[in-house]
Amino acid sequence: MAWRWWLTMIFLPLTALMAKPRIAVVYSDWPDGKKSFFKEFDSALAQLTSVTEKVENTALPELSQRLADFDLVIASSVANYSHTVDMGPYAGQWLDYLNRGGMLLVVDANYGSVLNDWVAKLGPDFAVGTEHCSAHKLKTPESRAVTVHNHPFLWMPCDLAAALTVKSHWAHMMRIPDGWERLITCSDDEALLLLKTVGRGLVVLCSYAQMNSTLGKDAAASLLLNMFFWQQCQQQGLRILSLDKGTEQVGPSTFSLRLQGAPERLAGLVAELIETPKGQEPRLYSAPLAVTGDQATVTFALPAKARGQTTWRLTLRWGDDALLAALWHEEIPPVMAVTLKRKHLYPNNRELEADFTLVPLQTEATGAELRWRLDDQPTTSQPLRSRRHQQTIAVTGLPTGRHTLKAEFWAEGACQGETETEFFIHPQPLYEVRSDGVLLEAGKAFFPLGFYHVSWTFTPVQRLDMATAVAAAGYNTIHVGIKGEERNTNSYGDFLDACAGKSLRVITEFGCSAEDVIAKYRQHPAVMGWNPGDEPAARGVTAEEMFRRYDRFKQLDPNHLAYTVICIPAQYGRYAGGTDVLAPDPYPMPKHNVDDVFRRFQEARQEARKVDTTVWAVLQCFGGYGSWSRPPTPQEFRAMTYLALLAQVKGIIYYTYADNRFYLPDSTELYHAVQALPAELAELLPMVMDGHFVLHADNVDRVYVGSWSMNGRRRIVIVNADKEKTVPFAYEARQPGLPTVLHGEALGMRREKNLIRAEIKPLERIVLLE
Repeated sequence: MAWRWWLTMIFLPLTALMAKPRIAVVYSDWPDGKKSFFKEFDSALAQLTSVTEKVENTALPELSQRLADFDLVIASSVANYSHTVDMGPYAGQWLDYLNRGGMLLVVDANYGSVLNDWVAKLGPDFAVGTEHCSAHKLKTPESRAVTVHNHPFLWMPCDLAAALTVKSHWAHMMRIPDGWERLITCSDDEALLLLKTVGRGLVVLCSYAQMNSTLGKDAAASLLLNMFFWQQCQQQGLRILSLDKGTEQVGPSTFSLRLQGAPERLAGLVAELIETPKGQEPRLYSAPLAVTGDQATVTFALPAKARGQTTWRLTLRWGDDALLAALWHEEIPPVMAVTLKRKHLYPNNRELEADFTLVPLQTEATGAELRWRLDDQPTTSQPLRSRRHQQTIAVTGLPTGRHTLKAEFWAEGACQGETETEFFIHPQPLYEVRSDGVLLEAGKAFFPLGFYHVSWTFTPVQRLDMATAVAAAGYNTIHVGIKGEERNTNSYGDFLDACAGKSLRVITEFGCSAEDVIAKYRQHPAVMGWNPGDEPAARGVTAEEMFRRYDRFKQLDPNHLAYTVICIPAQYGRYAGGTDVLAPDPYPMPKHNVDDVFRRFQEARQEARKVDTTVWAVLQCFGGYGSWSRPPTPQEFRAMTYLALLAQVKGIIYYTYADNRFYLPDSTELYHAVQALPAELAELLPMVMDGHFVLHADNVDRVYVGSWSMNGRRRIVIVNADKEKTVPFAYEARQPGLPTVLHGEALGMRREKNLIRAEIKPLERIVLLE
């Protein structure tokens, strides 16, 4: 829906709508007793002022005996996944509960443990299947597209569609019996959100999961509020057939509602709509519903929606009784907004790229123009022909420091709105990103190759031992943590001194005030960069907050990098602009395929290039706990490395040398492969940075082939991502004879005219030299 992003929903206490609701949240101890989704709905429930009880799935039999104590039961993500309970013996109790007006919400409806062993046990009309979606198998923008159906459940009182569809999905529901309403569907035309009315109650199945993620919290609250409003309608014998809240633009608008119910229930119904713009007196619209048979409609003409925040309250009355009510907030922002591609500029980039967006008016403005100026310089005028305008502004000659871009939108002979944003000019930094993504260190190309050390449970001596071992193997970068107790000592300074002596560059994450640490150590020669927060998308830290941290870090220390790890592919684009280094961390082994990393890094590069951010790889070098039952084999370790290079990452940091459950030297074979890798890559990495790259084969029978050429030499890399099969490969030679095999084994290598042909073993990498 166009311009939907202008509508900001602010959730109000559910007690404003009905008596304090009683909610049971069912969770499992997945994984391995850690109860990862125990708190999944806590943020949403806190907004609803509900009476909440947490119930482990192993206690589902007992819960089934006291369902009357609850208005809603939530099955959280992986709710019945571990210690799965067969709900067949309790189907009668659940059907009685639903028919009396109870509600069941199932999120992460992607597993048989909740669909087959729970929901389907209620009867054949409830038997819904699930399978992997094309969004997961193809991982393309087209495969991730969804269709939002025009169903009033999605809009009242919250814009649930907008809250859910920003999230990613990996499975869908299929083989859906009659009686279910499909609200959101995927590119396979299968369901992601389903609604079923059962008596006076309802069941909602949702393929989206992780409602405690950054984007999940609004979705969780929206789901709950919309379910309770829908339940109110059903308990009053009413059903919303259609709803239009009106345009989300400035100017006249219309609100309309159509209901279905028994004619005697509809007769005498009065709708009240109260509009309260912030800082103004409320405006009341009231009218009886026009009844025709079993349907009733009401329409309100809204004379002038205004910019800013407006509170709306809809109440349906029958006589003196308020049958149901809904509250929502709408916000229409100022007439113009400006975003900068980069607000911290360096000598190699003295152009300010600004994107001006105009909130649309209901009538086209005539003679519209954009007027902008830098600081107090003369104003430049630009005719506007669309509601979005991109402008590249030269800032050459501006001194270092803070500057402002001021802009005005003029139409019909008057200024309709204005905005101002700041940007910064910095001197030449120690570390900067070249236009092709390559890192420059003091002006020279540099490829970071290093390791994580999760330092929180280790002593400073153990942290230094790791650095010593990593440097001895030939790695040049480490990612470590400064502990809180080191804030007021020079322990971390001593560590940085030792790293500088070993030519190790250090990226720091913080166990104490980031600003204090940066101010203290920003001049240290071992410092490469700072981590503003690990995996923010999965930890509930918004992209906007990461942008603010990035801005603070760059103002404190424009000389070094900001480094951000994102673990959710659908969020790469949201976070890419608020960092210098976007570092996805796919960990596929042993459940998935090594070439998952190739796809993830390609997706990340596509987003990062839009905002001049570089992409580094965080590759798996751990296992033995959680979903990773073992660490990678040496073959998998090397295959992931070369696949990341073929995806054109410009740095690699392996996770991890040590955390509180894994210690790399204990995995002897993997450790030996780790120690040998820097020497193997030594002559390839300069070509990766400064050579000409060509990708020759992208997943051709699970084989990937790419080459780098520089100074008359060419290195060809071949990777077989298949776990079991030896497969053939071919590429076009540029030199006579056969190439030299530098690493790996090219079985039966031969030349056929201008083609080099051979076979490659499972998970093998081959490096050839021409």
